[in-house]
Amino acid sequence: MRETFLGAVTHGATKGTTPTVFEHRRRHLLSAGTMPSPMDAARILGAEPASSHFLADGVAAAVHHAARAITPPQPSCGLLPNTFVERFHKHVAKAQNAHRGRWENFWSSEPPCIVRLEDPMAVLDAIVYTALNPVKDGLVARVREWPGVNGLMALLERKPLRAHRPAHFFREEGPMPESVELELAIPTELGDPEEVRTEIRSRVEAAEARLAAEREAAGRKVVGVWAILRQAWQDSPTSPAARRNRRPRTAARHIASWLLARIRASAFLTSYRSARARWIEGQEAEFPEGTYWLRRFAGVRVSAIQS
Repeated sequence: MRETFLGAVTHGATKGTTPTVFEHRRRHLLSAGTMPSPMDAARILGAEPASSHFLADGVAAAVHHAARAITPPQPSCGLLPNTFVERFHKHVAKAQNAHRGRWENFWSSEPPCIVRLEDPMAVLDAIVYTALNPVKDGLVARVREWPGVNGLMALLERKPLRAHRPAHFFREEGPMPESVELELAIPTELGDPEEVRTEIRSRVEAAEARLAAEREAAGRKVVGVWAILRQAWQDSPTSPAARRNRRPRTAARHIASWLLARIRASAFLTSYRSARARWIEGQEAEFPEGTYWLRRFAGVRVSAIQS
């Protein structure tokens, strides 16, 4: 059981291509060279009015992995990160499967890992991690070279991501607008926006230099933009899939923040288990704030959000 974080900064990571009974391998369904438009992901992020309440700190779509750092500026918007991720995954999967003529699941059956970021440094860590995915995986040498959705450059250069309605999926007379823009913003809780951008830029450049030195020492080269754009979506990665990795609930740079998160998580589990036991027995029960599945699908009563 995991707590749902309303009004908190979170970082989510999701694996691509689902292994099913019919397909037991990963595929490059999110490769920049196989997307009908590199802005499709931006369209999905801002497609629904409720989704626009979210400030996206970082957005990146890699070959078979999607990562996001998101925060709702107002808990009153009522859109839980779980709901946001569900809508994002659902629309991307439907649109891309329609484009490919596929019928199987698009995402891995493994649930996404949503981590609550407890302090500003943990948020910056998540933004840098998200941006560096293509570099870390040896696809390009610098983040700005990534030909797909590049949230970092949009964030640093304060340019909105612009997407047009995919003609292969959404109908012209439907409610989906012809085009949409998504502006990535620095939450005020992180400090002065320009100072934060400078910090992010310097950390990314330092990581790029370190990774370049590691590649040179090992005699490796990056895949390169040309090869990425020529990549077929039916291809599969040759590296083995990571299994049984840790699935953290929270991330923090400071021990005090981490300890408070542990105390909060323990209190949530205790309250949730007690409420669930009463609910199963038919008694009146109020579930703690952060309850998601039973709230949505069983209509249980959840305690009011504490401001």
